[in-house]
Amino acid sequence: MIITFIRKRLIIIFTSVVIAFNVIAMAVVLYYIHVSILNVNKHEIRDDIEKEFIPHFRQDPHGLSMIYSENYLQILNKNGDIVGGTIRSHEFTLGIDRDGLRSAFTGSTVFQTAEVGNTGYLVSYFPLDENHAGRAAMSLNKTREFEENFLKLILLSLPLMLLSSYIVSRFLVGYALKPAMDVCTFQEHFLSNITHELRSPLSSIRGNLEVSLRKDRTTEEYKDFLNISLKETNRVIDLLRNMHLLASSKLRPLELTKKQTDLKMIIQELIGSYIPEIRLKKINLEIAEISDAICSCDEGLIKIAITNLIENAAKYTPEGGFIKISAFQEHKNVYLRIENTAEKLNKEELQLLFEPFYRSREVAKKHIIEGQGLGLYIARYIILSHHGNIKIDMPDKDHFTVTVSFPNK
Repeated sequence: MIITFIRKRLIIIFTSVVIAFNVIAMAVVLYYIHVSILNVNKHEIRDDIEKEFIPHFRQDPHGLSMIYSENYLQILNKNGDIVGGTIRSHEFTLGIDRDGLRSAFTGSTVFQTAEVGNTGYLVSYFPLDENHAGRAAMSLNKTREFEENFLKLILLSLPLMLLSSYIVSRFLVGYALKPAMDVCTFQEHFLSNITHELRSPLSSIRGNLEVSLRKDRTTEEYKDFLNISLKETNRVIDLLRNMHLLASSKLRPLELTKKQTDLKMIIQELIGSYIPEIRLKKINLEIAEISDAICSCDEGLIKIAITNLIENAAKYTPEGGFIKISAFQEHKNVYLRIENTAEKLNKEELQLLFEPFYRSREVAKKHIIEGQGLGLYIARYIILSHHGNIKIDMPDKDHFTVTVSFPNK
């Protein structure tokens, strides 16, 4: 199925995008941490220079050699020679950066990073007086150790990040494509069922025509063949009539042309078509008092829905059973209820009755009843398109009830 192929491709693409985003985000975080720590180090050096080094230099330049500092603080002359500094300043042996020294003698404070052996340093050149400049250096070993540990943590979490990215991508793609996958699955089942439903009557018609052409038949035999063919042709026509409703039922509600419609008039008009079948099966038909059953709806589509409901009641009610039809208005809704005698159905089957092409297996074993299993499905689609509701219930073992509600405006 093409939607499955698209889903797999999208999962791969989405996972790649999520991983790339995570990697970029981690790189940005690592860079931000590096810059932030570097700025903290610069601030610490400035504090040492402004609060300790410069005040002592102004008081007694030679007394600086008695001051201990974790950072290296040195006094430089214009030639770049080290002429003084704190106790540990002689340990820092990095060569003088002439550009930094010139900047210091012009009154600027500059920062740069440098390597001495395997140790990195943050180095600052800053002004002291017209004949001297200062140089401060801070070891970056702790900073780099922290950054390396953070990088190791990222690398160790990489497999988890890959797995979580895949799971999240799979979920999001599945969630986003679910409506499309549902439609594709429905269309596949729809085509399969339509093909099956069309094949049976067409095969019957072809078989009857082939048999009738093998030898001469009597007039009565030809009539029998034609009646069977007519019956199967009507079955195909009924199926084709419903196809336009089935094709769009998973995509969107129906487009409606609404007007004020009297359900009482529709019921009286439609029930007449089923009177012969009802009388033949000796079914007790009761049409309750109907008044003020006015709703705003598409009359043509509502007729199809109610026809399907009445037809189901007439087909599935056994001989000697009953059908009761009632309609009434309550609050802002109009209700239509059709009750009839029926074979006992379990809860699982009741839930499946609204599925297209579904027909009860238990009923099919006991009775030969024509149809494609589309009546309730189409009726439900039409009713939901009107923002109405339809419920089925079986309060007693042989008492089946369909209740439909429509907004009256």
